[in-house]
Amino acid sequence: MTDVARKEKVDDLVGRFKSLWAGGKLSDATEALREASSLDPDNADVQAGWESLNASAAKGDVLDLVKAYLDAPDEDRGLRALGAVAQADSLAPKDGRRILTLCLDADDKLPFKRRLVAALFTLPATSKSLTETILERPTEIFKAVWASGSDALRALTNTTLAPTAWVSEKDRHKAERDIFMLLLAKLLEPGLDNPELAMGAIARMLSGDVGRFKDIIDSDSFDIMLSALSIDNDVVLRSQATLAVAKILEADPPGGQKLLTEGVIQRVTLQGTEDLIIAFSAAAAIFPVVPAIAAALFLTEGFLSDLNRLGANAGSLTLRRAALELLSAACVDKACRQAISEQSSEWLESQAKGRSGRLSTLAALILAKTSASPENPKRRPSLTPSEEGGDGLVAIFKDTLTDSDATVAETAIEGLAYRSTSPIVKEELANDSSFLARLVQTLNATAASTSPVVFGGLTILSNLTEYPPVLSAEQKRMAQLKAYANQSKPAGLDPLEEDARVTDRCSKVLDAGVASVLVKFVRKASPALFSLISSIIASIAKHPRHRGKMAQQGLFDAALRLASSDSITTAIPQVKRDASLALAQMLIKLNPALLFYNTAVNRPIPVAVSALSFLLTPAEVGGGSGTVNYFPVCEALKALTNMAAMSSEVADDAAIRAILAECWDTVEGYVESDVSQVRQAATECVCNLCISQQTTDLYTVDSKGSQRMAVLLRQGMFDPDRGTRLAAGGALAAILGAGGVGNFVKIKGSTGLLRKTLMMAKEEWAEKQAADELMRVLAILHAVLSDPSSGQAVRGQLNSWSSSEDDAPGRPGGGDVVGILKDLESSSVGQQAKECLGLFRNTGKSSS
Repeated sequence: MTDVARKEKVDDLVGRFKSLWAGGKLSDATEALREASSLDPDNADVQAGWESLNASAAKGDVLDLVKAYLDAPDEDRGLRALGAVAQADSLAPKDGRRILTLCLDADDKLPFKRRLVAALFTLPATSKSLTETILERPTEIFKAVWASGSDALRALTNTTLAPTAWVSEKDRHKAERDIFMLLLAKLLEPGLDNPELAMGAIARMLSGDVGRFKDIIDSDSFDIMLSALSIDNDVVLRSQATLAVAKILEADPPGGQKLLTEGVIQRVTLQGTEDLIIAFSAAAAIFPVVPAIAAALFLTEGFLSDLNRLGANAGSLTLRRAALELLSAACVDKACRQAISEQSSEWLESQAKGRSGRLSTLAALILAKTSASPENPKRRPSLTPSEEGGDGLVAIFKDTLTDSDATVAETAIEGLAYRSTSPIVKEELANDSSFLARLVQTLNATAASTSPVVFGGLTILSNLTEYPPVLSAEQKRMAQLKAYANQSKPAGLDPLEEDARVTDRCSKVLDAGVASVLVKFVRKASPALFSLISSIIASIAKHPRHRGKMAQQGLFDAALRLASSDSITTAIPQVKRDASLALAQMLIKLNPALLFYNTAVNRPIPVAVSALSFLLTPAEVGGGSGTVNYFPVCEALKALTNMAAMSSEVADDAAIRAILAECWDTVEGYVESDVSQVRQAATECVCNLCISQQTTDLYTVDSKGSQRMAVLLRQGMFDPDRGTRLAAGGALAAILGAGGVGNFVKIKGSTGLLRKTLMMAKEEWAEKQAADELMRVLAILHAVLSDPSSGQAVRGQLNSWSSSEDDAPGRPGGGDVVGILKDLESSSVGQQAKECLGLFRNTGKSSS
């Protein structure tokens, strides 16, 4: 809509509002003004209209409109009265009480009566003024509010729970109890349409202060809540009832446990189908919230044997499902899990082989939970892996993965999540391309990240791609000692868990299209999902051949998002570590310029540098072992090296500026690391950073320039690692070429070290024909001799050390520099040698 059209529409609506207002049609007038406000809330006429409405309400027009409707009810008067109450932001307390009393006294058949009561209770300004009436006429108010729906009921319970709305706590407690008992009574009404409303209100009131209702909650009222937990009921009602029961159990564990045990056991004793369904459903529902109390009930002598007998022989599928869901929920407790393994396996195996997809899948899930437990029972289920064939449980789960019943598919995925911890099952699932395609399809089709399908599916993928943990020497030694104490051999790594097998599984998962799933849920996941997503990305990125495809399919951005989210990584640091490592490894393999410049996606360079900087603080292996894992440090340094090199390609040193600002001190410190791989990676990073004048100024202008250069000189001369020597030489060449010769000659013995390095480089070249290190030394010599202020002094000092003086005390030794350069004139570095020789001979002539 154009601005002109919008203005015309607003003017038309304001004119309509004024006309309806003048005619007494308040509801229609309010609706017209609301529409105008949505188009242009800042319009002066619109704001004036709202002021008129509020002023009218303040004058008492609301009371008059309500009276007019109650005296002569019709739809138009009802709408006008309802609109006035809904807009009455500043209704006088006495008018609010008067309107409530008038409505309660009116005929129940009036269609707007209940809506007017509901509107009153949803007005923040009137709640305090209505408390007196709630005390006096609770049943009438509750009846009207109940008929008005959830908003009015919530407003009523909120009023009873708000201390500031009441003159005294004594009055509030009385009203609170009155409403609570009315809610319980409402649940007892047969054929109640919306029981979840009453149960939700009860749960809210118990959450406020369950102690207030302790004397009201007896076996009868508690049984009302247990009945609401039946799996026959709506999931919303069950969840509200679960919360209510949990609050009672938490507030008074002994009393609550007594009520629960008596309520469940009594229904089991009755052995009626409905009673049993309620008993098993209730026990299953409370396991996740109060597992200790639920386990005590479950392990009551005779309870499990009765459950097995009744469940196995039940003619009702609902009863059998309730029994199975209780067994599944009980697996959260170790003792319960073991009891199920020992007493229920036969029935469960029989049920798992049955024809009912829902029940057989649920039975298979329980078997999967018990077989995956650390305290494996002596008797293994016959459906678990054997040497003769595949995994019977997995076959059931795969068959029902895409069942039209969403609950069955959920159960299948949960079962696979348990079974996929086994190496043989990992191989079976990873080698089944059809299964992987269906799993990815199912996850992509699931909209809500909170769905159990998403957590279960990502758990499966995490299990398939997970590499064995890196053990410190101390951890390996402890494992050997433990095995020795148990008079057994240390458990070796399963061949199916070797890196090559895991990498192969990662390839198959990536080829199945997992990237689309990870990219989808990384935008809206919970902390638990972030852990799974970052773990999967880190595992797949471990092998270089996966990294290009990962970036193409959006996983570079997913990793960057995870690594840069403070809210995620503060809560779960491992998420940032995994995501940052994957980010580093993709930047090592790929050209950073293509990721940060030649793309339509905006990827802030400082954000990536910050993520990599996080890895520069090494983590311990095995947590608390004292052994440090430097692998992520090396990967981060290599990635920063690549990013620094990008600057020369794109003519933009944004990456170098970011690195210097974020982590220069750390990188520089690692140049002297005791770990050779870290030292080389850091020196290579410094070498590439020296592309920028901002970096070379740290050596040429900064007061610590000579000290920094001395470190590089020592590394270039003495480091046993050839790669470190080359990187140090390259950095020195860049620094000297940028005006660092003055600081170089200040370093004690620097000229002698340069001569010695040249000699050593020549000897290495003569042996291995490796010219790269020789070229670095010649580049340094070239830079030094080219310097107009220091070149002559260096040449003079080099000339004074002839080959005959090699063994003189205090002399560096290494041969005649001119002679070395002449020897190299005919080699592959001849051009560089000739240039240095020319500078060597001509240094100082211009000043003579």
